[in-house]
Amino acid sequence: MPRPHLARAAALALAATSAFVVPAPTRANAATSALVVPAPTRAGAATSALVVPAPTRANAATSSPWTRPFQIAGPFSRDVIPARIAFSSSGEATIAFGVFDEDFPSVSEARIVVRSPAGQLARGRRVPGADQVLDLAYDGPTLELLTGTSRTGHTCCATVRAVPFTHGGFGAGRTLATGLGGVTLGSLLALAGQRLLAAIGSTYGVWVAQAATNHKFPPAHRLTADSVFPQTLAATSQSGGHSVLAWTATSAETPGGLANTIVVAGGSSSRAPRSGHVALTLSPGRRVDELAVANGARGPTVAWTESWYGSDGTFHSQVLADDLGGSPRVRAFPVAGENAADLAFAADAHGDQVLAWTTCDALGSCRLHVVSRVARRRFGTPQPLGAVDAAQPPAAAVTPGGGAMVGWIDGGRAFVASRPAPQGPLGRRTLVSSSNLASGLTVAFGPAGQALAVWTQGTFAPTVTGAFRGP
Repeated sequence: MPRPHLARAAALALAATSAFVVPAPTRANAATSALVVPAPTRAGAATSALVVPAPTRANAATSSPWTRPFQIAGPFSRDVIPARIAFSSSGEATIAFGVFDEDFPSVSEARIVVRSPAGQLARGRRVPGADQVLDLAYDGPTLELLTGTSRTGHTCCATVRAVPFTHGGFGAGRTLATGLGGVTLGSLLALAGQRLLAAIGSTYGVWVAQAATNHKFPPAHRLTADSVFPQTLAATSQSGGHSVLAWTATSAETPGGLANTIVVAGGSSSRAPRSGHVALTLSPGRRVDELAVANGARGPTVAWTESWYGSDGTFHSQVLADDLGGSPRVRAFPVAGENAADLAFAADAHGDQVLAWTTCDALGSCRLHVVSRVARRRFGTPQPLGAVDAAQPPAAAVTPGGGAMVGWIDGGRAFVASRPAPQGPLGRRTLVSSSNLASGLTVAFGPAGQALAVWTQGTFAPTVTGAFRGP
C-alpha cells in the first residue's frame, strides 16, 4: 500500500499493507489539522510491500547481487507519482505509476509497465480512463487494477473502478464507488478461492467490494456512517482467506477532533467485511497519525504512530504495535528526543513480520529503524540502519519464507538491507543506486524470492528506474 499518507496519495504495508492518513505533525513539531492536502510530489514515496503466500517455509537465498539500475519508463516532462509493484505466481511483475503536473495536479494519467519472468520490459501502457492506479494485484494470470479518476479540472479521485488486464489488453472496467470527496486511496487484496477485495477510503467514508471467482465486482458497500470522517485506512489479507480492514476517524462527537480509536472490520473469502468494531482506544489527548496492519500468527497486528503534546507544549510521537488476535499487549518503540513517522509494515502468510519507520530530531536529522518478529514470538529489539532523507519513507517486504528486505533513500541514493530467514538482524546496507537524485523508493519480493526495487530518478526529466536481484 506507498507511504500510507494522504500527502502521498499514490503511496502503505503493504501486501501486503496499504493505508491513507491525515498528515501527521511535521518532524519540526508543527501541528497540522487539515485532512485534504495537495496531490503527491516527487518527495512522495510508495511503500508497497508484497506478501506472497506459500505452503512451505523454505527460505529464498539472498546472495545474488543487484543488477545495475535500468530505466523502466520515461523520461517525462511532468512529475512522477511513485510506483507500486505486484508479482504474479509465475514471476511476472507489473510496475504501476502516475504522471502528473505538479502545478496543475488535476492533469494526471496512470501507466503500467510489465516485466516478464525472464526480465524483458514490455512497452509502457497508459491505463484508459484512469488518473491514478490506487493499487494492483494478480489473481492467477489476470492483473486487476484499482484505478481512480475525477472530472476534468478536478484532482483525483472522485470515482474508483476495477480494471482487469490480461493477455496484454485492458478489459471492461467496473465502477465500484463514485461521488467521493477529498483525497482517495485504495487497497486491493488477493484472497483464497480466486477472490479479490477492494477497500476504498476517502475523506467521507470507507467502502469495500469483493469480487467472486469471475472477477466481477459488485458496487461497493459503505462501512462508515455519514457523520464519520476517516483519517486512516489500512488493509491486509490473513491466512485462511480472511481479510482485515482498520481505520481511525473523527466525528462531531470526537473530543477535540482527535482520532484516538482504531476500528477493525473482518471478512472472509466468501464475505466482504460488513461492519467495524472499536479494537483499541488511546489515552485522552493522544491521536493516531499513521496506521498499518499486517498478518499475524494469531490474528492481525496493527502498528501506528501516536502523537501528543506534553504539559510544556512539546510535541511527541512514537511507534507502537499490538496484536488484535489475543489479549491487548501494546509494544512501544520510543526513541528519546526524536519523533517518529513514515511506517512500513509487511508480513508473510505465517506471521513473520518486519516493521520500519523513521525518527527525526529537532534539527531535521533523520534515522531509520527496523524491528522484526518470528511468527508466534514477540518483537525483537529495534535495529538502527543509519541515516534516511526526510520526506522519504522506507519500504518493506517479506518473502514467503520470512526473509525480509527494507529499502530507503539516504542522500538521494537508494539503499536496501535484507536477510534470508525470519530471525536475526538485517545485513549491511547495499547501495542500489549511486545517483543522488533518487526518490519514492518501493520494494517487493516475487514468489521465488526474487527482489525488485523501483524508484523515481531525477527531477527535471524524471524516469522510473529499477534494479533486480535474482533468488
